[in-house]
Amino acid sequence: MKGHLKLTAALVAAMLSGTAGAQSPAAAPAPAGEQSGAIDGVIRAAAEDMTAIPAGTFVMGDTTGKGFNFEHPAHKVSVPAFRLARHDVTFAQYDVFARATGRALPEQRPGLDRGSYPVVNVNWVDAKAFVDWLNKVSGRTYRLPSEAEWEYAARAGSTTVYPWGDEFDPSKANSSVVAPGDKWGAASPVGSFPPNAFGLYDMVGNVWQWVADCNHLDYEGAPTDGSAWTTGDCMWRNIRGGSWVQDPRGLRVSLRLWEDLPRRRFQSMGFRLAESN
Repeated sequence: MKGHLKLTAALVAAMLSGTAGAQSPAAAPAPAGEQSGAIDGVIRAAAEDMTAIPAGTFVMGDTTGKGFNFEHPAHKVSVPAFRLARHDVTFAQYDVFARATGRALPEQRPGLDRGSYPVVNVNWVDAKAFVDWLNKVSGRTYRLPSEAEWEYAARAGSTTVYPWGDEFDPSKANSSVVAPGDKWGAASPVGSFPPNAFGLYDMVGNVWQWVADCNHLDYEGAPTDGSAWTTGDCMWRNIRGGSWVQDPRGLRVSLRLWEDLPRRRFQSMGFRLAESN
C-alpha cells in the first residue's frame, strides 16, 4: 500500500465531524385509517422508485493511486442484474415506519423540512429495521445494496474519479462547496441534482448511504461476484457516497468509510433500497 494515504481514527472522525445527531421521543401512532393509507403510500412509492441495473463487470476500488489504503487493491467484480432505488429513503417514508412501529423519529437538521429530504440520523440497525418492516407490509424482498453493487451502480459505466469525470462539478452533487448549482448549505431534497447514467440520483454527495457489508480495512479477499461481504468485523458497517459535509475529495466514487452500527447516528447518514431480480 506504499504511496496510498493511510487510515487513522482521526481521519474517520474528521470525515464525519460535526454531524452527530439524535432521535426524538417515540412517535405517536396515527389514527388507524390514516396510518393504513400512509403505509400504502410508502409501499407504492418504494416500488415505483426501483430501477433495473444491468449485469456487468467493473474494476472496484481506487485506480488513480490517490485513494486511501482501504480502497485497495482495485479488483474486478462481476455484478448480476438487480434493482436499486433512484433516490434515498426520505423522511416522509421513514416517519410512516416510525409511527407504525412506535420507534423514535430521527431528528432533522434545524430549519429544514422533513418530507422529501433524505432521512438522516439513522444507523445501520435503523435502516435494516425499515427494510424488514417494508418487506413485511409489502411482500417484497428489499434489502440494503452490497458495497460492490453500490459502487457499480454509482459508477454507471464510468472509470473516473466522479461518475461524470475526473474534475469535481458542484452542479452535479451536493458537497460542502456552495456554488452556482449547489445552493444548499446542508442536505438537499432528494433528486435535486442530475442523475447518473443509470438514472440514479445523489449516489455521491448529499448523504452517506449504508450498505450491507461488514467492515474490512482493505479489499484483500473481497467477494468478486457482487455479493455483500458478511464476514469480518460486523459491528462496523460500511457507508458510501460522501455527503454535504465533505469537500470534493470526500465524494470520490471509490471512497469508503464505516461506522459502528448499534450506536451513533449522524445528520449526514442515510440509505437507499436494493432488491435482487
